Amino acid sequence: MTTDEAEQIERLLSSLATDASLQPEIQQTLNHIHEKHELNHEPFQQQDVEQWLNVLSIE
Repeated sequence: MTTDEAEQIERLLSSLATDASLQPEIQQTLNHIHEKHELNHEPFQQQDVEQWLNVLSIE
């Protein structure tokens, strides 16, 4: 993951985290993405991304 990509993810997660109207499932998914991002600056695992997209697309 490039530095720019990592920064974009961080900005997106920070922006979405302040949205009080998000449903708990979405907030939990965003928190999980943030944790994975903070702990590991390598590309996300495909299975994780698919799971996150499934949760986010339902809402």
